[in-house]
Amino acid sequence: MRQSPLASLYLEPGGAPQVRTETSTYSGRVTVLAAGSWTPAVLGDMGIQSPLVQLALPYLEVHQPLVDRVIYNLDGSLVAASPTLGGCRVALPGRTKRPIDNAEIERRLRHAAASFRDDDASTIVADLAWGSVAEPPSPVGADPAAFLVNLTAPPSGWGQADGVFVASCGKWTSALAFGAIAANAAMEAIH
Repeated sequence: MRQSPLASLYLEPGGAPQVRTETSTYSGRVTVLAAGSWTPAVLGDMGIQSPLVQLALPYLEVHQPLVDRVIYNLDGSLVAASPTLGGCRVALPGRTKRPIDNAEIERRLRHAAASFRDDDASTIVADLAWGSVAEPPSPVGADPAAFLVNLTAPPSGWGQADGVFVASCGKWTSALAFGAIAANAAMEAIH
């Protein structure tokens, strides 16, 4: 079912969750929802309450290769760089409580990108872009932590749904590695 466009998630009262794609319907004792920034919308479509909020976060789309693997760097603040075809993306994890303009954000990201090559920020060929993330509200700003929520016995603020787990790998965890961890935890929880 990898990379199959999701048509809907359906919860039959008292039954197994059903995942519908454009071509098939799947059901099982457990569904792990790992929809990234779309998680609040998907849960809302299923009628399931969650405390998640969708937030816009800036990143720099660099048009030249700076890194060949995901790298984290502490240069005044934590910075992550991940390779793309022909370039990389550079992002800072934090959100500020005070508004800052795009020029300031881009300056900080260019400085961070330059630190990966000990280069001058003015030589970095890049564009500021915006992505989104869904995470629980936090009084301290961005929460880079991964989380797995069992909706069979949900914590406060979450709706109940038998056999549904909500997983988020967080900003600083490999999605592939966390997916395996989440699937294993979900299977252990039902046994």
